[in-house]
This record gives sequence, C-alpha cells and structure tokens, in this order.
Amino acid sequence: LESPIIKRFLTLAKELGVYLTIPFVEEEEVVDSGQRSVRYFNTVCLASPEGKIVVHYRKTFLWDYVDGSWATKGEVPGIFDTEYGRVGIGICYDIHRLNGLYAGTKLWTLLYSVAWVGHRTDGPTERWFRQDLPDTYLGQGALECYVVAANWSTEREYSWDGAGYSSIYAPDGQRMSFLDLEIGDSILYQDIPCTKA
Repeated sequence: LESPIIKRFLTLAKELGVYLTIPFVEEEEVVDSGQRSVRYFNTVCLASPEGKIVVHYRKTFLWDYVDGSWATKGEVPGIFDTEYGRVGIGICYDIHRLNGLYAGTKLWTLLYSVAWVGHRTDGPTERWFRQDLPDTYLGQGALECYVVAANWSTEREYSWDGAGYSSIYAPDGQRMSFLDLEIGDSILYQDIPCTKA
C-alpha cells in the first residue's frame, strides 16, 4: 500500500475531491517458521476525497481458472460509510457470493470492479452486463443496492471478448446507464439518490 502508484492515486483523489477505487495486485511478504514467502491478492482500495485509504478489500471468491493460479483469498467484506451512504467493494467473480458477503449491511452502493472474460458466442460481454448480471445477481432476492460495475477497456480490438459495457444499476436490478462500447476510454456518469442527508 506504500507503492508510488497507490500514492499517486491517493493524491489524485484528493486533488479531484472524489472517492476513487484503486484496483491492483497486492504483494504481501509472509514469514512462517523462519521461511519467507510472498502471497498475492486481487485487491481494490477505496481512496477518500481527503486522499486516504478508507477500504482495503481483497477478493473473497477466487475464480479457479485464473485467480487460483496466483491469488490468495481475502476474508472480509470492504465497507465504508460515506457522507452519501454505505458503500461496499466487489471484484469480478465475487459477484457469485456478494449477496451473502454483504447480507444485513444495508449497502447504498456496491463499487464493483470487473475484468470480464467472455466468449463472443457463449456469453458475450454485452449480454452479461445487459441481462445476465442484473437478472441473476441484482434486485429482488439478491443485492438490493445501487451497483456501479466498472469493466476494463482496451485501445484496440482483440480476438477475445471481455472489454467494455460498464453499467450502473438501480436497487431493483434495472440498468440505469451504460457505455455501449468495447474499445477506448470513457467515463460513465449517473445521478443516484443519497441515503444520507
């Protein structure tokens, strides 16, 4: 958490006066019985408008196909009470268990960092964000909070599917806004009601 890159994002959050998620691969040195080793985590920190880390979240549900080869599982939810409402953090494959992880926490918004990997014919990215994610994991009987799903983007087209279509969802699972693109950088804006005055 002391890396120059993390510090730069903390400075940026303070300069802009915003909350900012910082996804990264975290390295932790471990000493067990005199033996040193390194563990890696798929991590997202939340920077406050004051330039401080207010949430340090490690992915709790690893996707064996990718994460299982390098990442260590996190253990606890990432929650912070902002002046707008309570936020939680989720990372990609976590979506399969986030409803249980955040049960009873009364989240206002889930900040969901996604690195979707799909297949153009069997689960394309656009369909995941338009249909599969909200129908299966959001709304009634599931996560009932706003969800800001930020997916990665690329500078050019690749043979694999997975980039684009970042979306924002209402507590009932309805998609409020989205980016209808796979290539290039863009920012998605959406006003959502606060739970705190």
